[in-house]
Amino acid sequence: MNPQVQIKDEIYKEKGPRRILVVDDDFKSRKVLKDLLEVQGYEVYEAEDGKKGLELINDLIPDAVLLDVMMPNIDGFEVCRIIKEDPDTTHIPVIMITALQDKESKLKGIGVGATDFISKPIDIKEVTLRVKNAVYGKKLYDEVNEAYRKLKELEVMRDSLFHMIVHDLRQPVTALSGYLQILKMHEGSFSKADQKIIEESYSVTNILIEMISSLLDVSKLEEGKLELQLTDCNLSTLAQDAVQFFDVLKGHRSIKIDKPDYDIICRCDMELVRRVLINLIGNAVKFTQDGGKIQVLIEETEKVGYDSGSFSGHSPTTSSFDITNNIESPEGEVERRFIKVSIKDNGLGISSKYYKKIFEKFGQVETRGEGKKYSTGLGLTFCKLVIEAHGGNIGVDSKPGEGSVFWFIIPNNV
Repeated sequence: MNPQVQIKDEIYKEKGPRRILVVDDDFKSRKVLKDLLEVQGYEVYEAEDGKKGLELINDLIPDAVLLDVMMPNIDGFEVCRIIKEDPDTTHIPVIMITALQDKESKLKGIGVGATDFISKPIDIKEVTLRVKNAVYGKKLYDEVNEAYRKLKELEVMRDSLFHMIVHDLRQPVTALSGYLQILKMHEGSFSKADQKIIEESYSVTNILIEMISSLLDVSKLEEGKLELQLTDCNLSTLAQDAVQFFDVLKGHRSIKIDKPDYDIICRCDMELVRRVLINLIGNAVKFTQDGGKIQVLIEETEKVGYDSGSFSGHSPTTSSFDITNNIESPEGEVERRFIKVSIKDNGLGISSKYYKKIFEKFGQVETRGEGKKYSTGLGLTFCKLVIEAHGGNIGVDSKPGEGSVFWFIIPNNV
């Protein structure tokens, strides 16, 4: 049988002896393979049956296993299946040695996870090439796995450093806000121009405090260490508080709240949901030009997804993206109600290919003109985690040139 894959010598370069485990009940076959592979620089181990082979493989974690099919007690197919079902050994390539030529036997070997086959009687060149290919594949796996391990270590280091820096920022920024608040209390002592500067500085500082809080809470939410403080909240009041947060910084943009004539009460963590609203409205303010319009819609619904027809003038062809997809709404279930809050802007919009990325941790996208980065990198991640913690959904509906609608839905548990 001709080998299907060949690897050039200049591509495959050994950095040390690679371990090969030969499992065969025939002593002569093991001897031939051992002598052949040791000459090529491999470190070869032997097992006289499947049971012994399984005992050795967990200790050795070899770079390839040469496995005879026809063995007493446990045949090669069963040994291969066990190797591949074990998470610690599933990545090890298994080359099955068989005198069976029928298609069904090979399909059975593929079915249990065999990497390759060698036919008896053994051909030296074929063994050499197939083992080299298998070991090279294992080598690549090891390199990728090691790179991944180092990447995870760097991520942990980055998160620890990030958390430390952000935590240290909170105290001086909070102090700065306090000093500005004292100045606001004596605003009669300042000119109109100075009063405006103090007011804007105070607003910007509070936004910075909000960002710092969100950054710190993302880690707690990811680890499940931030417990929800559930109370009955009026979402209309929360939305008004969030809008007031931008009174100074909204410029000439208008922010309008549309809601039913009655109060919409929801059982939620009032502070966290208020901060979700601040994040979403803040994004709308940031990416809406002066003179633009921002709309906050609060409504009760039996639907789980976003209905683009909810906003007049918003194109029904606009694509929609639900980032969480947590809420289950079985067919025929109409008694369960939800509360949906949507924030619409008429800014530059965002392409659908970036919908998922902007909700990811540290995900930033330069797509909305003038090189601006969409999202702070953790703001929308914070929103996603908070809404998920409430058992809800969050998503975006947008089209370049036609603005965006960020929305979230949470169960009405009152």
